[in-house]
Amino acid sequence: MAPVRKVSGALALLLLLSALTGCSPTAPGKPSLTPTSESGTLARIEYSYASGTMAYTGFGIDVEPSRIVSAEYWPHEDWEASEMTEIADVAITPEQWQELDAAVRDILEKLEPIRFTKETSLAEDLGLEILDGGDKFTFALTWEKDGAQARVEYYSPRDRRFQTLTTLLKEMAEPIGREIPRYEAPCVTGIYFWKKPLLWGQKYSYQCTPVDSADPTGEYYLFAYYDENGAERSCTGRVDAQVWKDIATVCEGLNVEALPERSSRKETGTSLTLCYSDGTQIAFQPDKDTRKALQTFFAALVSSQQK
Repeated sequence: MAPVRKVSGALALLLLLSALTGCSPTAPGKPSLTPTSESGTLARIEYSYASGTMAYTGFGIDVEPSRIVSAEYWPHEDWEASEMTEIADVAITPEQWQELDAAVRDILEKLEPIRFTKETSLAEDLGLEILDGGDKFTFALTWEKDGAQARVEYYSPRDRRFQTLTTLLKEMAEPIGREIPRYEAPCVTGIYFWKKPLLWGQKYSYQCTPVDSADPTGEYYLFAYYDENGAERSCTGRVDAQVWKDIATVCEGLNVEALPERSSRKETGTSLTLCYSDGTQIAFQPDKDTRKALQTFFAALVSSQQK
């Protein structure tokens, strides 16, 4: 595969695609119902977890800025304990609350509120998210603004920075000197864009992922399989990091992280999967304009690599 000779082509193409699709470049990220600093002051954190398959793993805490309202936990490595330890009305320091508040703010963009509907299950009405294996999870934040409070419940965020918050909460309830994990915000490091018709029609797949996930500045794999004039074509090889930067710029301009998520169970149709630096992957459902823009971009990219 020939090395990239020009890096400005993708940026120029992005502007063209934006004009064609009626989309303008916007900041990446998922806009939404998620709270921001404008939501007000964090006034309460509620978190609990119970496993249906593993003993001695349950934990729950309700904490306010000045105190632990209540908490329950299995004593650390006390395998002879017959019941959970319960505490209530335990004072905490302003510094402890500030650390919790900062950990919450770090993951705000990843939080997805639970929408309650008439079809919501009894478990969800009680604020519980039922996970595989009978596990139960609840996470709620109370925000105060203009003298009024609003309690919002969330799904478990797919971000390892959530571990920072949960470990802080566990250490607050049972101080044993736990090491608090700290993580950088995950960034997009790869893409897989494909279309597979149910019966017949055009199909294609484009993938660009790092050769070494620990070195995002190194080489990237580029795999492309597509139909052209009734024949199946392919283009595979390695490209430098600049090609990935151009792809990332296009994705940011199209704001692909704001697209609705797609079920991993669907095996046909069109899908856009983003790979993140923390090892997670999220599949999105691209709309018509986004599909057209990405397909046009990747077709031009592949053509440039074959020259």
